[in-house]
Amino acid sequence: MKKIFVVFALFCALIFVVGCGSDSKPDNNSVTNFGKLGRECYPNKTCDEGLICDTDNGFCIEDTENKTNDSENGDTTPDNGDTEPDEGDSQPDYADTTPDEGDSQPDDADTTPDEGDSQTDDGDSQSDDDADSAPELTEAEKCGPAGGTWNAAKETCTKVTDCTGKPANAEWNGAYAYRQTYTNGVWSAEIPTEYNPEERGVCHYKCAKDSIWNPPACIKLPPCGKNSDILCYDSENDLIWSAAYGRRPWDEARDHCENDPNNIGSGWRLPTISELRTLIKNCPATQMPPVEGVDSCGVRDDSSVTCLANSCQDANCYSCPNDHEGGYSKFGDNDCLWASEFLSGSGGLVWVVEFGYGAAVYSMGINNYCNVRCVRNED
Repeated sequence: MKKIFVVFALFCALIFVVGCGSDSKPDNNSVTNFGKLGRECYPNKTCDEGLICDTDNGFCIEDTENKTNDSENGDTTPDNGDTEPDEGDSQPDYADTTPDEGDSQPDDADTTPDEGDSQTDDGDSQSDDDADSAPELTEAEKCGPAGGTWNAAKETCTKVTDCTGKPANAEWNGAYAYRQTYTNGVWSAEIPTEYNPEERGVCHYKCAKDSIWNPPACIKLPPCGKNSDILCYDSENDLIWSAAYGRRPWDEARDHCENDPNNIGSGWRLPTISELRTLIKNCPATQMPPVEGVDSCGVRDDSSVTCLANSCQDANCYSCPNDHEGGYSKFGDNDCLWASEFLSGSGGLVWVVEFGYGAAVYSMGINNYCNVRCVRNED
């Protein structure tokens, strides 16, 4: 028995000696910090993975030359700071440009908001609310781009607009421009252009002096001359004359001028005695206006003088010799033409010009027959 105990004791001692002698490294407590960053290198001049031994100083440092991008090596392990990788991520969260489902806070550099995100992702230049809440432009700020001019004193935006649409052979009968006002993004209404010879106004027009209104246009008239048998314009007196119509009593002559549908336009009438005398030529005593230095017939009715009494008919009213070839008329007339005025106080005598008998000015009963030329003032 004693022999067996001795053998067992020697066997245990042998095991203890062999175990201690075969371990070439120090125990765990003595090598806890060996091989780590900034710590001593292992005795064999090595360090933990990713570190190299600085043999000059005997400390472990980063292996910067062999450090590679985790994403290139297929690293599926989260990088420093990422405590738990996203499901299926092949690269760290800080380079993740696609938002993760259910994120309550955006990933770094994630420019697209994740569904359910409670705030905008890093990199958004501004939120939708910022764009929607931009201040509305003031009326003064809207004015210039709209083409207007801002009046700070009156706080109004206005522009001057020219009237348009005036036809050929027409002239403006009043203002041809007007002012528009810009309010709440809308300009005040435009003023339409219209034919209106009766009333001067904005964008009203009338036919030019040598033209006559024949809807929808102004028709240019030829100048009056010998043998004029159509409407013509007398530029010396600003009058429009009709063609000559045959002999008829005075009442019919007046009715013809006022109602004849062949006379284009309105305002036609029998001429005054002064207007009728403007058609006389080659007889200074009865021409109108009076010839300077020549005694003139006193019968007239114009802006200067009105004298329609029998006493106004003096010798000058029939002093030229007879000419039945039309030599005394601008139109070549050689018969009498009716005027519109009565001999004062006579009741039935009307003034006429007799072109065939020396362009004489005298009165004639309304039941006699004379030719008629109607007249109207230019528009």
